[in-house]
Amino acid sequence: MGGDGARVDPRAGEHGALGRALLAALSITVFLAGGTAWTALRGERGAAGLAPGGIRRDGRRSGERRIPRAGAPGCGSRVEVHVGDEDFGRSVLHSLDAHIAVLDHRGRIVEVNTAWNEFALRNGGDLARCGVGVDYLDVCRRARGPGEDDARAVLAGLESMLAGRSGELEREYACPSPEVDGWYLLRATPLGAGGGLVVSHIDITALKRAQATLRFLGDAGAELASTLDYQDCVERVTRLAVPRLADACVVAVYEDGGFPTHTVVAAADPAVAAQLREMIRRIPLTRRREAGLPPARLVEDPLVLAEVTDADLRGMAMDASHLAQLRSLRLRSAMVAPLVAHDRRLGLAFFGTTSSGRRYEDSDLEVALDLARRAATAIDNARLYRQVRLADQRKDELLAMLAHELRNPLAPIRTAAELLRRRAGADPALRATAATIERQVERQARLIADLLNVTRLARGRIGLQTRRLDLAALVRDSVGDHRRSIEDAGLELDVEVPEEPAFVEGDPTRLAQVLDNLVHNAVKFTDPGGRILVWLRRDEGERRVRVGVRDTGIGIESTLLPEVFTTFTQADRSLDRSRGGLGLGLALVKGMVELHGGWVGASSEGLGKGAEFTFGLPLAEAPRARAAAEEEPLPGPSPPRRVLVVEDQADAAYTLRTLLELDGHRVEVAHTGPEGVEAARRFRPDVVLCDIGLPGMDGYAVARALRRDPACAGMKLVAVSGYGQEEDRRRSREVGFDEHLTKPVDPADLERSLALPRGS
Repeated sequence: MGGDGARVDPRAGEHGALGRALLAALSITVFLAGGTAWTALRGERGAAGLAPGGIRRDGRRSGERRIPRAGAPGCGSRVEVHVGDEDFGRSVLHSLDAHIAVLDHRGRIVEVNTAWNEFALRNGGDLARCGVGVDYLDVCRRARGPGEDDARAVLAGLESMLAGRSGELEREYACPSPEVDGWYLLRATPLGAGGGLVVSHIDITALKRAQATLRFLGDAGAELASTLDYQDCVERVTRLAVPRLADACVVAVYEDGGFPTHTVVAAADPAVAAQLREMIRRIPLTRRREAGLPPARLVEDPLVLAEVTDADLRGMAMDASHLAQLRSLRLRSAMVAPLVAHDRRLGLAFFGTTSSGRRYEDSDLEVALDLARRAATAIDNARLYRQVRLADQRKDELLAMLAHELRNPLAPIRTAAELLRRRAGADPALRATAATIERQVERQARLIADLLNVTRLARGRIGLQTRRLDLAALVRDSVGDHRRSIEDAGLELDVEVPEEPAFVEGDPTRLAQVLDNLVHNAVKFTDPGGRILVWLRRDEGERRVRVGVRDTGIGIESTLLPEVFTTFTQADRSLDRSRGGLGLGLALVKGMVELHGGWVGASSEGLGKGAEFTFGLPLAEAPRARAAAEEEPLPGPSPPRRVLVVEDQADAAYTLRTLLELDGHRVEVAHTGPEGVEAARRFRPDVVLCDIGLPGMDGYAVARALRRDPACAGMKLVAVSGYGQEEDRRRSREVGFDEHLTKPVDPADLERSLALPRGS
């Protein structure tokens, strides 16, 4: 016989049936040396590698197996063992951990191993009803209770095998016992030509628990990772632990000083949960701080108490009252796992059993520690996210306050420049002075607005109020608004925009801002005597419209061209910074256009050869024609009105009052919120121009007070403020303002607001 190993021949000996039973039993579980993996060795039927007639493809008869034994090459010397030997067969059969019974062709038990009998006796069974001589099929028929469905399925499978209709049966089933709720794998294997079966029950409880634990920890990790809310994260830990791991769970998250900042309780029994919450409320760990005691020490090592004794409770208690409360919980077993993330101890998690009577083992502590590690990581991420959000919020507040403080001084300067321009008459020096002031105020206001808008774009906080609009008309109007500043800069302006409309879906304010930035950029980088061209072209084939602004200015060097739409990129890198700017305008253009689903581009032949900036948007269908009655009439000059100015800054109030009186309006001024409310009730103005940041009561409170007063119901309320973000406009609308003008207010916008009635 070639090869090294032991030859096993099931035909040898008097008791071939037992030999075949042993082979079938061996097919159940053979553990490989030095490892935890196991493999199945098949019996006579269905064996891999069998040829017709029961002869193997390697020439040996079916049923022959080579079992390496100590002493053979690779394992030791060659040994031949005949498993048909009765004593050997019985020894091996009884040494197996699987519960094994050999059935004859009628399904009656003819042999069982020691593990079968021990399991039956350990769980209150009677060998007379489950041992040798018992009809195993009848046992399955008479099964009642939770395992009845499993028994019916096994019965059908065994009957099919005994009838020769099927070759093998496997089924996992739950088997509760007085000791533990277990899981078993039932496997039935035919004995061969003599008929009968070998039925084995393999304890797979540990495997099922491991699988359940992996699923639990995987689901727990996914659930904890799905939230960045700090409070929700801590609460999820307790919800995950109960009832899977504990009857009651307490998670305490600590601050740097060792005192809890967050304590969350969960329990399967609501009464126990209430007890724990009351205990924490009445005897908080912060009492140690009040009493001058050292802070509660964070658990450095995991702890498991398989059985909680009264001595353990006394060690936990802070005083007699606390001890009484601990005793009332009737803790049976407990675990404590530290919450550690990135080598920082964030707190601890307590797990306890009460009514279930479950006793914790080391394997339970491993699960608790794994859950605690995942929880600590999630809590740390949530804490970091909260810190980032708070820092982000403070940054927003700082930017808003900075914009407000920078805009406020610009308001009286701009108004004073308008007064100077009106009173200059034909004096060219005064008119030039007024124009200079207006340009510098506009420049400062643009820088402030760009800085805020870029920040909001980067955070995705700019919303669009889109509608169907004619982009060609918008381009013509926007360029027309810039014509005077372009000519004042000594530049020529050409406009190539067809009269044919080009409809797009867009926010007119934001798209006008895009045009403003592109034209302003061209003016800034083109010296006097230069030329600016603004064009618009439709591309019907690709259903898009393109807009371009070309100049003959300083151009863009090739290395800088790919970066021109990046925030803070500067085309003017000279030491004198004569062109100015923060490098925000083009970044805003890119962000605004992309919000509309469009694209941007830039080109230049090099320094001194000018530059061209383009953007494109998808074309939209033309809107339906509006009836004449739907057309909105343009406001004419504002008739004389009664205007109340509520402004705490004296310079801003004085210049605004002077400008309004110059236009023929009757004006009163109030410098605080309460004064504004009293003046409105007494003066009964047509329009109230109200600052937001007022002493006494802010502008929002003033608006609410006036809207509640029936005597002031018809007044138009206009907010005039250095706070000009979308959130500020939304809030002013909510409290009752009809409009929101941002400082420094353009005199034309102010005139339009006074001319329009309330609600228009």
